[in-house]
Amino acid sequence: MARIRPETDAIALLKDEHKKLKVLLDQFETAETQEEMGRIIDQALDELKIHGEIEERLFYPALRNIVGEQLLYEADKVHHVMRMLIAELDSLDKRDGSGRIAMFTALAEIVKQHITEGEGELLPTARRADIDFSALGAQLMERRNELLESGVPEDTEHKIRKSMNV
Repeated sequence: MARIRPETDAIALLKDEHKKLKVLLDQFETAETQEEMGRIIDQALDELKIHGEIEERLFYPALRNIVGEQLLYEADKVHHVMRMLIAELDSLDKRDGSGRIAMFTALAEIVKQHITEGEGELLPTARRADIDFSALGAQLMERRNELLESGVPEDTEHKIRKSMNV
């Protein structure tokens, strides 16, 4: 079996992103100051936006007819809740340290659930599918790099909050 390289294999790439997110969540839990927590929150939000974008726009559609609608329905719902909390966090004044910390703590629990469910069921099911994970991984990495360069487009949850002036 050929060695999987995270930069080219879609599943390895997503697992690598999950590891980065876990590290950030662990750092958040052990942070000693609100300032440190705030920096971690900002970094985690950037990572989550990119991760969500590539999963939702590229990875999940590639699996839609393969792994079963229920698995992806659950993943989509978790992503929706994460996007709502991210939009809420983005709308909070960064000087509201305790509010941001409380909101991010809730988001962190959902992210942990997303990682556990994804790596426990969705990714192993996907791995058994007849998909060119190298080609898909290249697409994910290309899109990730584009997002790092240009930023993540505003999602529906952010647009709704903006239209409500909140």
